[in-house]
Amino acid sequence: DNFATTMQMDESQVTLSDLHRFADLWALYDPDATLLMPTKKLGHLLANLQPPLGTTRADSRIQQLRRMAEYRILDRRGQVHFAEVMVPLARACVEGTLVDGGGPEGQGDHLIGYDLTAHTFPELLTLPTVFYDHRPSHVGHTLAATYVAASYRRHLAVRRVKKLREERSERSRRYLEQKRASAADSGPTQDSVAAAKSGSGAQQNMSADFLRPRAASGVSSIEIADEE
Repeated sequence: DNFATTMQMDESQVTLSDLHRFADLWALYDPDATLLMPTKKLGHLLANLQPPLGTTRADSRIQQLRRMAEYRILDRRGQVHFAEVMVPLARACVEGTLVDGGGPEGQGDHLIGYDLTAHTFPELLTLPTVFYDHRPSHVGHTLAATYVAASYRRHLAVRRVKKLREERSERSRRYLEQKRASAADSGPTQDSVAAAKSGSGAQQNMSADFLRPRAASGVSSIEIADEE
């Protein structure tokens, strides 16, 4: 089996350097070398890994969720195991299709490569497993649930912002109406009345000055008329 796998790897796009890069990136998310990392970080790992093992940065959230569902990596109560992630990724590239593994009864195709990883990593048998509909839950289920929860929170946030804007607009409208009503009820102020009177007196003085006869060059208008 190892010889056949090696020959298939030589003919595929996966190289040992790709596997080494996977191990190096895994170490960033698992600094204590527990062979476990948070499930929610798996998408970041695959995006940084890039093809052929990882995903492209251009992949949408839906495309990533679809790939996670195809890999069927077991979710160990919020964590994923090194072997249970690497084996599906490598097999998908080597064989072109995902291979169903023969796991314990009731698990079946939800454990891809279980026959290989369980013998190499016996601690997998002791790790906790989350069940959904009487079957082990995989990463695709978990990430899909987080996606739905995030969409719901975003919907609530949009509704909350819209409501706050409507309340602020209503408060502004009421404030302006109160200001207009207060100005209408108070009537003209004493200062405005005094200013109006002062303006009226100044206008009368200007009218009187305009009607008063004026002399030019020391000669009255009557004298000028006599000379003519």
